[in-house]
Amino acid sequence: MASIQPKQAKIHITEIPAFFKSKLFGHTLLRLFLVFLILWILHSIFLRLYTNHGQKIKMPKYIGVSQEEAIKHARKKDFVLLVTDSIFWKGKPGGLIISQIPTAGSMVKEGRSIYVTITKYRAEGLLSSDLPILYGKRFEFKRKELYNNFELYSRVKEIRYDPGPEQHILEVQYKGQVLTDAEKRTDNIEILKGDTLDFVLSTQSGGKVDMPKLRCMNFAEVRFLLNTYKLELSDLQYMSEITDEENAIVVWQYPNPGESIALGSTIQLKIQQDKPADCD
Repeated sequence: MASIQPKQAKIHITEIPAFFKSKLFGHTLLRLFLVFLILWILHSIFLRLYTNHGQKIKMPKYIGVSQEEAIKHARKKDFVLLVTDSIFWKGKPGGLIISQIPTAGSMVKEGRSIYVTITKYRAEGLLSSDLPILYGKRFEFKRKELYNNFELYSRVKEIRYDPGPEQHILEVQYKGQVLTDAEKRTDNIEILKGDTLDFVLSTQSGGKVDMPKLRCMNFAEVRFLLNTYKLELSDLQYMSEITDEENAIVVWQYPNPGESIALGSTIQLKIQQDKPADCD
């Protein structure tokens, strides 16, 4: 008995135009459109996330912030905080950030390392015998050496007549105790870094000093130096918006550097927030 084969359905060529007009074709086309739309949206989102990765962002200001708080904040911004130096700053708590590179407001990429200087928690000590020879030396040279090598400040306590060269050291004191003069040098006296040494300087006339160069120094350093030379600030002008006066930079001074002026004289300064390009 012969088997009966089912007939295969055939679409006649005349039925094709009707298929394109059918609901099935419309629904299929709509589904394809939605699939391509979703794929295009996902692709755009992924591309935006990829291209924005590593985009530059504004560097926060960490100066004046404790190291611990700065590290927590930096981690949230994907920054790495690195301490490169520490300085004892009398009157300031330990672990306080006093300088940073890159500076606040700079545009940097995520993952950037931030190099900071912080204040020490306590001063280190040294002995008076560790100090260089001071008697008979020029004050300005030794003032810089004491600060750079020992973190010691220098202050002019007295100007005394002496037939020798001007502005040379006749006596050095620490907390009222004589460290060195023409007759002796006292050793084994403990001195804390960050403290101040008092100097008696020579003069062949009245109490005069050579005007130091203040331009390119920050205002905190200048104020201390004015106290050292017993000078008074009579006029201070802002050349830009000042957000941090302690770290503002002196761009002009009067009298000019090197001029001989009397102790107690008044000076004029102009400061701005950013360091000029010609300052080292």
